[in-house]
Amino acid sequence: MKRMVGIALMVTLAAPVLAQHSVKMTSRNGNTQIMTHGEMSYGSGSSTRSLLSSAGSGRYILYGRLPMVYKILGLTDEQMKAVEGICAEAKEATMELYKTRRREGQRKSREEYQKMYAERREKQDALLARFETRIRDVLTADQKALLDRIKALAEELSAEDKKIAEQARLAREKLSDEYEGKLTAILSPEQLKKLEEMTEAAKQRREGRNHR
Repeated sequence: MKRMVGIALMVTLAAPVLAQHSVKMTSRNGNTQIMTHGEMSYGSGSSTRSLLSSAGSGRYILYGRLPMVYKILGLTDEQMKAVEGICAEAKEATMELYKTRRREGQRKSREEYQKMYAERREKQDALLARFETRIRDVLTADQKALLDRIKALAEELSAEDKKIAEQARLAREKLSDEYEGKLTAILSPEQLKKLEEMTEAAKQRREGRNHR
């Protein structure tokens, strides 16, 4: 029962808790904006935040796009042509991987889907590592050094962001527990039973859709 009440309250309770973990940012044009740490890391914003986001996610390469972090390294025309060709190859390899996933994804149980996606993620990670290595081979020693320094900063930011996200999660759980108790106290036994029945019915409908 506690879990069911908590699900109903989670969306409402999330906003004020996340606000506790936000930061006021002032852009160069003087506009003030409140952003969560997640938005600071991965959302739109200043050019430097965008660069850190780009450095922290090389998966653009798998879709044929060269991340911003590489473009700031001062690539020559010859280097740019080479890395764009590598990105194009990465996109083709990724498309083939997705074609296989769609074929294998037909009529599977939820557990089979989870296993399949985990395997696909491993293959995708291996694919990304291979193409990132090829792009790195095109770079000069100085370009590699700068790339490594930027990526190190992006990793530090990601680690700090995860810490804050975990703190927010724990705060949400604590707040949810508090308000679950308050809600349970004002509902009658009949209403709590009805809530349990509705939640179970919704769960069965979801499971039914997942097995189609």
